Amino acid sequence: MKIMVLVPSLQEKGPIIVAENIAKYSNDPNFEYIFVSLRNNSQQDIQRFKNNHIKTYDIGMGKIPFKRDILKIKNIIEQEKPDIIHVHSFWPTIIISKNFSSYRSITTLHNNPMEDFTYQYGEIIGRLMTYFMNKALMKIDKKIAISEYIKNVYCKTGFENIDVIYNGIEDNLKNAEQNIDTEINIVSISVLNKCKNIFKALDIIKLLKDKKIKVKYRIIGDGILKNKIEKYIVNNDIQDIVQLVGKVEREKVFEYIQKSDVLLFTSLSEGFGLVVVESMMMKKPAIVSDIPVMHEIVDNYENGIIAKSDNDYVKAIQFLYKHNNYEIMSNNARKKYESKFRVEKMSIEYEEKYHEMIGR
Repeated sequence: MKIMVLVPSLQEKGPIIVAENIAKYSNDPNFEYIFVSLRNNSQQDIQRFKNNHIKTYDIGMGKIPFKRDILKIKNIIEQEKPDIIHVHSFWPTIIISKNFSSYRSITTLHNNPMEDFTYQYGEIIGRLMTYFMNKALMKIDKKIAISEYIKNVYCKTGFENIDVIYNGIEDNLKNAEQNIDTEINIVSISVLNKCKNIFKALDIIKLLKDKKIKVKYRIIGDGILKNKIEKYIVNNDIQDIVQLVGKVEREKVFEYIQKSDVLLFTSLSEGFGLVVVESMMMKKPAIVSDIPVMHEIVDNYENGIIAKSDNDYVKAIQFLYKHNNYEIMSNNARKKYESKFRVEKMSIEYEEKYHEMIGR
């Protein structure tokens, strides 16, 4: 069975990681995956797919698709003859629904479009993108949400028969010493944009410093707010305990999680929260914002902590300092990952949906 996967690019970002892992962790020799990237990619990203024996194509599309881009996709489809086309994200969904709706299609719903598109592009463009996304989804045969929260978002707009498959995370557990008795090492892995709400995290770090709680805080990631965040750090006199690391390779991300004690996650909107589960996989509790999807991932004060206010975040850190709390929560975080979020489980569940679609 041939599955053509249409993605915006091959960069190691949330939706792409999910799509890649479905193929990478397939144990069924009857499946063949072909990835078609709308945009050109670095040799490093292309090689990553080659290492996993996954065939790839680059379309070379710009910001929006033109007729030549559609013709390239058409030629690939005619050459490869896929049984199913699996789309991820905005433009792949739009392109397939408008031009190739006669083919069996499935989409993974990664986000709350109204929230995410508005945060990223502003209210007017965000509303337009949400409208066109929902219209395009009407022509997609099968819809998979990455959480119950995302399923409910789309059900409220009139869509039915949406299945839920949680994102799976590769097991990359490594041993690390914790220094939580003397100093707590906190990390955030985040794009530096409005939605990720890093200024909130910095306010929390300032409160911890004011309370004489010994912390070190690293921010992994880059984005349009970098310069403002740098100034904010200096203006709040926390440059001695905050390190703005910048963007790093995915393998390095796990190294920074390993060196940390706790993940701080202050996002305003998420469809899932991949990095939270990555942290749990590595036995690192996460202190997270009170957004709907976090209640599916974090069992409050059991494997992580959900915080509603700045004071809640501070109380969470203080709680972890207490005897045995950290060890218990770390072990529970790992157990939750093993029971619900293993990558092999995700791959099997998607391939079961592919089988259902073609009646095998």
